[in-house]
Amino acid sequence: MVIKLHEGYLYKFINALIAFFLFLTANTVYWHNYNFRNKIFGCFIIICLVAIFYSFMCLSFYKRFSLKYVLFCLGYFGFAFLLFLKNYYDGYSSNLLIVVYMLFPITIFTWIYLQFCIGGGNDLLLVFKNIVILFALLSLFIYFLVFFFHISPSFFLTIDWGSQINVPGYMGLFFNTQNTVSFLGLKLLRNSGIFTEAPMHSFVLTLALLIVLFIEKPTKIKKTIFFEILILAITLVTTTSTTGLFICILAFYFYFYHHLSHYLRLILGLLLPVVIIVLINLLISKYQTGYGSFSVRLNDMKAGYDAWINHPFLGNGWTNEQAIQQYMLGSRLFFYGNSGLSSGFFASLALTGGIQTIILFALPYVLYSFKSKKYAFPILLFILLINTIVNSTFIMITISMYMYASFFFDNGANTIPIEMNKHQLI
Repeated sequence: MVIKLHEGYLYKFINALIAFFLFLTANTVYWHNYNFRNKIFGCFIIICLVAIFYSFMCLSFYKRFSLKYVLFCLGYFGFAFLLFLKNYYDGYSSNLLIVVYMLFPITIFTWIYLQFCIGGGNDLLLVFKNIVILFALLSLFIYFLVFFFHISPSFFLTIDWGSQINVPGYMGLFFNTQNTVSFLGLKLLRNSGIFTEAPMHSFVLTLALLIVLFIEKPTKIKKTIFFEILILAITLVTTTSTTGLFICILAFYFYFYHHLSHYLRLILGLLLPVVIIVLINLLISKYQTGYGSFSVRLNDMKAGYDAWINHPFLGNGWTNEQAIQQYMLGSRLFFYGNSGLSSGFFASLALTGGIQTIILFALPYVLYSFKSKKYAFPILLFILLINTIVNSTFIMITISMYMYASFFFDNGANTIPIEMNKHQLI
């Protein structure tokens, strides 16, 4: 009996593990707890080693090492190694960032390349999306219990997020990291799920929504897709994240505009001013009710830009956050002040430099748009990057490598699935 490789249990198991750890390292409270972080990082390294070995085994056996793949890996690794030497010499490297910027991109690019070879280029992102939806359901359930019934936390966890803070946890699946806020005229508890803060929860929810709308092929039953979108949208609202809601509205507009008939597109085009007014009012409401976070984000962008200008090409150093902090408002640097960064794009510019930022967060987005003609996904993802400090997360690097792989290897119907005997699956 011959089966396709992507129907093999080991392939699915490795893929699920990678997706789960991409989720777990996306600024969750566990990732920012010292004890858990070391264990998570160690396990993830082992999983990546297994994935790269499995990929090389399959690609070698079926002779699928294309010249484009080899040249990309050699070119990227050579460039990343030179950047590592520069940062190591300046004293601004770390074990984590060596993995994030130098080793992990090649590993995940190889894994996704294998997936495109077997006709399942979207497999990893789809599993990641399913994990996000599962945790969204769990967080909603506990969120309403905490909000309406005021149940007591089961334990406290110390995390390093700007400073050392103790956050109350509920069954290990929900953490109340922030107080209630005024949002759209309502006094709401911020649903941060298992993340360090609500905007981080909003980031993965928004990313999952973008995957449902713009990456996943419409092969599912419509009721299932509607349920997924509904869960993600409701959970997004409970995070009270203006950025998440902003992108959610734009995503729905782009999605319906792309899928409707010409006549309905004209009607939707007439509604564009209404959408713009809603978004402007949303921003005004955010400015009036959450001026603190709004001003902090603007100050971060300015500070990041000012720091970047000093070293526009190679940056100030991977770990040199002081280069940005010196341009922040003085009030943010006091004891218990908010000196943490909030803009991933400007942090990337200032710390890693313009060249690395272009290679990781500009060039793949442009190439993907050019190849797929899907402009909404990279544009909305870029807005997320500007407003959320996710530039050095494994999931953002994965998205960039996915876009590169999609540009080079996604041949659509011309992709020939690799087949192997079930006894050959390790």
